[in-house]
Amino acid sequence: MSNGSRVLTTSYRWRLRELMAQSGYHTATALHAALNNRGVALSQSQVCRIVSGTPERVSLTLVVGLCSALACSPSDLVSIESPAEGGGHVGGVAVGPAGSVVAASDRDHR
Repeated sequence: MSNGSRVLTTSYRWRLRELMAQSGYHTATALHAALNNRGVALSQSQVCRIVSGTPERVSLTLVVGLCSALACSPSDLVSIESPAEGGGHVGGVAVGPAGSVVAASDRDHR
């Protein structure tokens, strides 16, 4: 990178299955019903995907619905690990000189 930016990578852990078990939701079907009762309109297959895998992005409506159903906070759903300097980036963000945040699209066009 020619502008002196250093790229940070961040890892995270999606903890939905753990929180479901702690809250007594043992199936995606049960979670689907709880979300529907809270006005979160997702298909059964969409709920299965967020239960069985780690989504790259979720809506705030879903986060609020999950937090309500599971009696948790957003920070309980996603465990974020400290950034480490590396050879990649998450979300297209790099840290530039003097700690400035540079989006990958901006960085590539400088």
